[in-house]
Amino acid sequence: MKRKKKIYSIILLLSLLSITGLVNSNSDTSNGMNLNELVTSENIEIFSDQDFIDLGFSGTGSESDPYLIENLEITGDNVNDNIEIRDTTKYFIIQNCLLINGYEGINIMDIAPGTAQVINNHCERSYHNGLWMENVIDAYIANNEMITNGISGIRLENCSAILITENTMDDNTGVGVVIANSEDITFTWNIVMNQFYSGIGLMHANDSLIAYNHIEQHNEYSIKIDFGSCNNVIHHNNNIECNLYAPSESQASDAGHCNLWYEEATLEGNYWEDWDGEGNYSLTGAACCCDPYPLAKPYDIIEASFPYYLCILTFISLTYILQRKRKQ
Repeated sequence: MKRKKKIYSIILLLSLLSITGLVNSNSDTSNGMNLNELVTSENIEIFSDQDFIDLGFSGTGSESDPYLIENLEITGDNVNDNIEIRDTTKYFIIQNCLLINGYEGINIMDIAPGTAQVINNHCERSYHNGLWMENVIDAYIANNEMITNGISGIRLENCSAILITENTMDDNTGVGVVIANSEDITFTWNIVMNQFYSGIGLMHANDSLIAYNHIEQHNEYSIKIDFGSCNNVIHHNNNIECNLYAPSESQASDAGHCNLWYEEATLEGNYWEDWDGEGNYSLTGAACCCDPYPLAKPYDIIEASFPYYLCILTFISLTYILQRKRKQ
């Protein structure tokens, strides 16, 4: 009986998550943020665990009850960060915040491993980056919008074990996402569009996964890997209208070594809009490598994303419950 109750509880949770996603689709921003629920705030500066308490954020800072920095609207002066957190050991979540005109929209540095989540925020017109994260291990960055920032949408520096998923980077002046001096980064299911330079830049980045992303309309490369980056895996990305400055070259560049441009399990690579349909797809760069298994058509990023599978799982789960009740 206890086992049945546990199963039903899990199924109920999945159902609520699916319903929440459907409700959020009617909100004021494309990532589900309801602007009517926001509270105007000054810039947030947290330089110690005590600052979470002094500033009155809910939660206790434990893993099960993290501090919540949420539902804030902060318009800065392009000199100070909208939200800056450093030198802390407590768990926290930054979510549902509208951050405009900061130096960095969000700046997170030198925190304890596994304590940070950045979810469902909109960072716009920051002087520097939408999100700057430095010296951080094990963080979760999901469903954020990084729009028209001065340099990059997201930049990681000296980080590891970071999951970046289902974010949108659009119309940033530099590179959409920069992964620098970092390792074990997972960058999946993101949309990266209309950057002035490249979509995704790897600079001394190792052992990372770049997969299931839609990368479109960049003046330089869709993905640019420098000479110090190695052992990265890149597959199932849509590369469309990239490298507009040099259309005779490939859409991506690899100057690193031992980077794999396909998924070994499926022998499937990436979609390249300019692939001629025969053989491999050669890449610009000192690595002299290629995508040996280019995809014939764009990978359906939206259809295959997590919410889609979650809805299916919920439907199956509810059907299972009804069938069990009928048998009883």
